[in-house]
Amino acid sequence: MSNFWIKYGSIIAPIISVLLAQIIKVIIQFIKIKKFDIKSIAKNGSMPSGHASIATSLLIYLIYMYKHHNIDINLVGISLVLWFITLRDAVGVRKMVGKHSEVLNDLQETDKKLSVNEGHTIPEAIAGIILGILVTIIYILIVK
Repeated sequence: MSNFWIKYGSIIAPIISVLLAQIIKVIIQFIKIKKFDIKSIAKNGSMPSGHASIATSLLIYLIYMYKHHNIDINLVGISLVLWFITLRDAVGVRKMVGKHSEVLNDLQETDKKLSVNEGHTIPEAIAGIILGILVTIIYILIVK
């Protein structure tokens, strides 16, 4: 396991995956509104989920490392737990907090409004999962 790209793949592949997810968001936003908005690269929510993409990429890479390079299975277990937490947060918790913010904004009598954070829909999360898997498989095939 002396190859740099394999040794640090658990960092590199997820970073590539989340960056690609964010770039895809900008492209989709451009197609929708016919205007280039670089700010949408840091936007929460929308297609595909960067949260799902980065967490999935890490999990898939660690499974590969366990099967082919004998890393500790506990690393895969930890990554799986973090994957579940990340997806639950991205799809469930943040979506609900956003809905609560909207209701509270309607009830407020001031001009100061709460930030409405968008979570992800199930299709956005699935797209992020697929992206994370594909990016990691391609990364492994290239560095192998």
